[in-house]
Amino acid sequence: MFFRRYGTFAGGINLPDEKHLTLDSPIEGYIPESPLRVPLIMSGSVPCSPLVQLGTRVEPAQRIAEASDPDG
Repeated sequence: MFFRRYGTFAGGINLPDEKHLTLDSPIEGYIPESPLRVPLIMSGSVPCSPLVQLGTRVEPAQRIAEASDPDG
């Protein structure tokens, strides 16, 4: 069956990888159809400080924000 014990956690599901479905497919890049929106605050925490202006075109792996000091 699919149930297996891992470490101290009993239960869970070990699903098959199904890698054979895409094994012969090439890796493709992703180009979004519209501007990407990235939230700078998550679930009531301290917001990040933006490092780029709204509407700025950014490069791959470019930092767009940095964590703010939670103590002010």
